[in-house]
Amino acid sequence: MSSSNNTLLLLLALTNADAKSTINEQKFILDIATQLGISADELNQLQSSFKHFKIEIPESEQERMTILYQLLFLMRIDAEIADPEKEIIHQIALKFGVHPDLTNDLINVMIEHLQKNIPIDALLLQIKKYMN
Repeated sequence: MSSSNNTLLLLLALTNADAKSTINEQKFILDIATQLGISADELNQLQSSFKHFKIEIPESEQERMTILYQLLFLMRIDAEIADPEKEIIHQIALKFGVHPDLTNDLINVMIEHLQKNIPIDALLLQIKKYMN
């Protein structure tokens, strides 16, 4: 499976975690798909298969963190953060090698800024706390 498809399948899994997919979530995923060179038709095909995929761990830390950021922003796009969404992000982040405390801190930044813009350095400040 391509890394682009893997990214989109992870986003689709998160969108379906709370059993409701909003227009904003769908637009966000379509925007990511477009950036990755995936057509709307290909995305529709992926949507029918997302329940039966195995997470592939990206090799580079940069790619893992990019996907994690995309998941975090997708989680908050509907202005609601459900427990199943947090759980999926925790599961994926753990498989990506992200410390659970860092994942909690990143989710908390999303919660704290749910109805407002996130300061540019808010997530980076959390990450820096866990760097050696």
